[in-house]
Amino acid sequence: MSAADVPSPSPPDTGNSWKASFGYANDNFIIGTNINSLIKARLFPDFDDHVTGSFYFSAHVQEQRTLYLADIYYHIITNRAALFRTDILAVRFSFEEQYHRLRYRAGAGVHLVGNLGGDVIQNSYHRITGIPPLKLKYDDGIQFGARMSTRLEYLLLNRYDDIELSMFGAATLSSSGLPNILRSGLSALFVTRSVAWDINCGYARRDRITAELSKVLGSAWFYAILGEIPISDQLALAAWMTQDQFGIKGEVHFGLNISWNKGGKLYSRMKDFTFP
Repeated sequence: MSAADVPSPSPPDTGNSWKASFGYANDNFIIGTNINSLIKARLFPDFDDHVTGSFYFSAHVQEQRTLYLADIYYHIITNRAALFRTDILAVRFSFEEQYHRLRYRAGAGVHLVGNLGGDVIQNSYHRITGIPPLKLKYDDGIQFGARMSTRLEYLLLNRYDDIELSMFGAATLSSSGLPNILRSGLSALFVTRSVAWDINCGYARRDRITAELSKVLGSAWFYAILGEIPISDQLALAAWMTQDQFGIKGEVHFGLNISWNKGGKLYSRMKDFTFP
């Protein structure tokens, strides 16, 4: 098949569509502890993986062959052993276009790192559930920074709406507070009648990590699996898990995402949930 014969991705290049998503992610501590207790076996590691909670909202608008994206991420990060706590709030705007086998995404945004109220959220949940409060101090001050990101994908296989396989490279540059990130790997989308599967694997390298964030961020091989099922014609629910997403070996994270589609189908992809 020649490059000119590669079909367009869903949705088609005529008409517009949009999607709004809200999600939550956490480390494996709560899930692992409860599942291990239920089955009386240590199926999941049950140590704290630093990402106490992540909340995000995203909006996608497809116009012809251009996809516009806006997202807001909020991370509550702790390390009990190092007595470390910080929060990250990031806002980003980006666009994505495709030319035959090449798909290109670029974006820019801003972020805040520091005391953004994560301790209040975490310990309020602890009080409700009867868990002892976690007393960790923030470092003084809040850091403000700007960010730029880019991603290039080469489609190895694209069979209409059934199968998509691509290799990718991505870079994120930050002015202060957060590290620069280089990622590369493979991404695959498999769509059946009942479930859309998104599978990713690769390597992420983080440079210029501050001494404080080195307690919770690093460089490592990673993989991620996401499954999305339709609830109705417009609503869909996705769940995913990642291994070593933040660059610390042995860490597993889980997430849930609900999305509302209008005017066409935009599948949830792990590349949209990448750590900012």
